Amino acid sequence: MNENAFLAIFPFLFIGLWLLATTMVWLLSGWRNLQARFPDRDEEPLERLRFQSAVFGGSFFGANYGSCLRFDVCRTGLRVAVWRIFAPWSRPFFVP
Repeated sequence: MNENAFLAIFPFLFIGLWLLATTMVWLLSGWRNLQARFPDRDEEPLERLRFQSAVFGGSFFGANYGSCLRFDVCRTGLRVAVWRIFAPWSRPFFVP
């Protein structure tokens, strides 16, 4: 493969691998189940904690979200969100 062909396909390859990796993390960490079980609510946060870390999932298939989470402390619960660049499919969830 010549250099020009590689440079032409590299962005597509990188984006494809990035989406595959983030989708696997989304599925294996259990984030998909949490966002289905605890849908987000439209509630104003009392305090917003950015750049937080947590581990989701089991000990073998868990995912370490290091310094990319945001916790919103609300009157009736806790909203957990992740940066979209690290998890394009993950929506915030709200735990009462």
